[in-house]
Formats: sequence, C-alpha cells, structure tokens
Amino acid sequence: MKNYTESIFRRTSAIFAAMVLAAAGLVGQLSWIVSSDQLAQTAQTQSKYTLTVADERGFIYDCKMQPLVGTEQRWQTAVFPTPQNQKKVLDAVEPERKQTVAELLETGKPFVTETTEAVDAEMVYSFSVPERYTENQTAVHLIGYLDYNGSGVTGIEKEYDSFLADSGKKIQVTGMLNALQQTIAGVEPEIRIEGAENAGVVLTLDGRTQQIVESIGSQMLDKGAIVVMDPYNGQIRAMASFPAYSPSNLGEAVNDQENKPMLNRALLGYSVGSTFKIVTAAAAMQSLGREYCLTREYTCEGAVDVYGQVFRCHLRSGHGELDMFDAMRESCNPWFIGLGQETGGEALLKTAENLGFGETMMLYGDITASGGTLPSADSLQAPAAVANFSFGQGELTASPVQIARMTAAVVNGGKLVSPTLVLGTTDDGKTLQSSALPVSRQAISSEIAAQLKVMLAYAVMSDDSSGAKPELVTAGGKTATAQTGQYDEDGNELEQGWFTGFFPADEPQYVVTVLAENEGFGNSSAAPVFAEIADAVAGMLGMTITEETVMEEDS
Repeated sequence: MKNYTESIFRRTSAIFAAMVLAAAGLVGQLSWIVSSDQLAQTAQTQSKYTLTVADERGFIYDCKMQPLVGTEQRWQTAVFPTPQNQKKVLDAVEPERKQTVAELLETGKPFVTETTEAVDAEMVYSFSVPERYTENQTAVHLIGYLDYNGSGVTGIEKEYDSFLADSGKKIQVTGMLNALQQTIAGVEPEIRIEGAENAGVVLTLDGRTQQIVESIGSQMLDKGAIVVMDPYNGQIRAMASFPAYSPSNLGEAVNDQENKPMLNRALLGYSVGSTFKIVTAAAAMQSLGREYCLTREYTCEGAVDVYGQVFRCHLRSGHGELDMFDAMRESCNPWFIGLGQETGGEALLKTAENLGFGETMMLYGDITASGGTLPSADSLQAPAAVANFSFGQGELTASPVQIARMTAAVVNGGKLVSPTLVLGTTDDGKTLQSSALPVSRQAISSEIAAQLKVMLAYAVMSDDSSGAKPELVTAGGKTATAQTGQYDEDGNELEQGWFTGFFPADEPQYVVTVLAENEGFGNSSAAPVFAEIADAVAGMLGMTITEETVMEEDS
C-alpha cells in the first residue's frame, strides 16, 4: 500500500511540475507578444482619418446682398463603409458613378462622394453645400472662374482669391480606422464645421438688372456688350459680353476661336462712330457758345468737301436744312463735320480727354476698361483728320464702359465719374465694410450737360423710327454706326452698331450702352436692345410714363 501511495504522489508531482512549466511558458510568450514591435506597430495603425467634405470659398454678392455664386445646392456625403450602409449609399449615387462608388465601398476605406439626396445610414454623413457656378452662370466675365486647385484665375475670383479662400466654410469628418485602414464600426466620427457662414465680396452689380441684360442681350446680339451704370456714382449695375461661356465647360470656350466667348467685350476698345457727336457738341458749345450752336443752321446735301476730301452723309440725298437738335436726331455727318471745323481739333481733343477718352479705367485691381485711343494733336492739324474726329471716325476708339461714362456726365451735370465694380466686403452677408469711394471731376459745365441731356431726349422721344424709344418710360440717347476699315470674306466692311442712352429722360436713373459688334447700323442692331432693357427694368421697378418730358429746343 505504501509503494502504491508513493507512486501516486510521484505522478501527481510530475503533472503539477509540467503544468507550472507550461504556465510559465505561456506567460513568457504573452510577455513577448505584448512587448513586441509588431503589436506596437499594429496599435499605431489604429488611427484617426479625416475626410474634408467641403472647403468652400466666400460668396460673391450683388449690391443688395444677393449671392451671384453658390445659388444652387448639392449633397456631399462622407462614407465610412460598413456592410449595413453600402446599399443605401449606392441607391443615392448617379447611375454613371455607381461602379466607381461600389469599388470604393469594397475597400472599406472612408471616402467622400456626391449623392442625389441625403443618405440616412449608419456611419454616413450628408451635407448640403453650394455649387460654385451654375450652368448658365450670371456675370461670368466679371466673376471669373477657378482652376483645378480651387484658386481664382480671372475676374473677382482672382482679385479676391486669398480673401475668398479664407472666408468660406470648411466641413470635416474624422473617424477611427483599424490596422487595415478600414472603418471601425460603432465608433462615431467627429464632425467639425469651421469658418464664416456668409462672408464674401459685395459688387455694385444688381442681380435682377444683370439677368435682364443677359437675357435680352443673348437673344438680340450675336457678338457685343452691354453696360448699365448708375450715372451719379459710376457704379456698374450690369455688364455682359456676348457670347458668354460656361465655367463648367472651359475647353469648349477656349477652342471657339471664331466667337472668342471668353473675351469681355465691354472692356475692349472699338471704333465709336456717331456717339462721339456728343463730345463734338459739348466742345462746340464750350468754344463757340451755346446760343450760336443751337441757332446754327446748315443745309445737308448728302456730302461735304473738306479741302478736296469728300465726306458723305449716311443719307445720300441729304437731310436739307437742320439745326443742332435735328442734326443730333438725324445723326447728320456733314453738319457735325462743319461744326468740328469751326471748333477746331485742339478744342475737340481737350473735351474728349476731359470726358475720359484715352484714359484706362481701373474697375478693381487688374480688372480694367480701355479708354481707347485718341488722335494726336499733331495729326489734328489736318482738316480732314478733324473732320473724321468730329463724327467719331479715324484713330478714335473707346470701350463700352467709356461710352457709358461719357453719357453719365451728360446726365449728372457734367461730372466724370470713375466706373466701379466693388462696394466692399461682408463678414455675415448682411453688413457691408465699404471700400473707398472714387472721386469724380467736372468734365463739362452743368449748363452744357443739361443742354445735351435735353437734346438727346429729343433725339429719342421725337423719332418713333429710331428703334430706341421705349414703351414704358421716357429716354434719351444717341445711335452710331462706326466704320472699322476691316472687311469680311465677301468684301463688305465690318461696322460696329452702337447706342448709348439713359432713362427716364427727365430724372435719369440708368445709363445703358450697347455695342453690336460687326452688326452695322446702330438704329437697327443696338437701339432696339436699349429699348427692350429700358422697358424691362422700368417694368421691374414699376416705372411708367406719367407725363411727357418737355424738350423745348430753347431750353
């Protein structure tokens, strides 16, 4: 019995010793695992992962704090893939992107995608964010566009690039990933929204007027430009160039060398033709006296000989006997050529310079409008050069902005305003931090300006065939058909059609200048555009003709 007991004890002791050794080995193995580099590295790979859902730019507003960009919304969705959320994500994706999104879901790694609606699913977070541009983006030539990195390339986007980049809202979602960089289900990500909500740049444009101008211009002009200006402070209420382009299809615009839609024609210099007769009239009244100019009569026979060079009137049979009012209405070249000869080239040139011709206009930063070109004082020693200058031909060019600026001086008492595009900035989309106001200068006397205003109102309101007479409001203005010396493939000379005017005639609130590039006769190509715009704006504001403006020739 004793031997049997001792045998049991020896076996039990051996088993216990084996178990102790096994436990010691297991503890040692666990200790090695815990202290190994492999586990440390694995722990480190379980890290945070941040998705940037939106990195918006500041807004660009019109003068009434209505946004001109970001007017449409889209859904941006942050997805941390799990088996439970894949179907709902795929259901909210456009068909052409389903395959790509399905492959992203398969990886298990977080990503951001655009969806057609908000997705209600675990570990999926949708945000409504503004689309920067629409397909038919308004004021595209002034606003400009962005490059692939989201930086401004042209226009206000470029001039205010840093400010706009720093002023927008930023949305980020941060979640935890495992060692394979896949979503850890059940660990709720952190959502972070930073930056200003509605900060941006405030322009002088009026959004409703801009839309009217773009709509009418796109229907009535193949190529050209329209400028609408407040005549008292030079603030540009609308500016459009035709044809326009889409920021979402820049390649097509760049390749269209025939139409060159990316050019802002409102800022470029063109031959101005008879709109310059406003300057000739102002210079003559200043040099020769108002009474003499208003009572001066001349018989137009269809042409005039200036030292052997013949200049023809657009009405080859002649206008007959005219005074200054009728000469302006009929746009009689011989009448103004004679007046220009009496006035002299020096006085014409000085008045043109006083009214801003030849002077580059800085709308904001590098956004400038051409003041065009003027003939030299030496060239105006020749009578024929003075004759050309008198009715806006020869070496003279100007941009639509400059012609609008000249017209504003007629309306506001003779002051030359500085065209402006930017009012300032805003931090909240409600309050304005104003920029410095530009200074105006007296260009012509208030008496001469008042006389010109009445004369131009007479030119429109007394001529039902001018094409410029609106139906809802009184107006004044001047047509032009400018020769360019350039010819098309059929040998026909290219001519610029112009109209520049204002409304209402008695107390003008708007100056509108229309250029119809290479479309000839201003009374048929540009004047009707003016009339349509005047009626549309008057209708928008509830303007109506309550009484006829008195336009006495002796006023």
